[in-house]
Amino acid sequence: MKQESSKMVYFMRQTIGNARGTVGIIHAPGNAASKIKLGEGSYFDRFYIQTADMDPVQCAAFLVEDQEMDKAYA
Repeated sequence: MKQESSKMVYFMRQTIGNARGTVGIIHAPGNAASKIKLGEGSYFDRFYIQTADMDPVQCAAFLVEDQEMDKAYA
């Protein structure tokens, strides 16, 4: 049975090994967006805008290909 995630909850799959913390950090501001203000043009602001219409699997694939995160992780 496929489980649908609510549009009210920001959720992405973790497909990168050993990245639970990174994915958790991405989830936290994404789920607090109505209560916090992200810096316009900041990494998280851009990430959430670019992934807003993606499903959790697509968001994970986007993160895998994200060169900015790759550089930060290195």
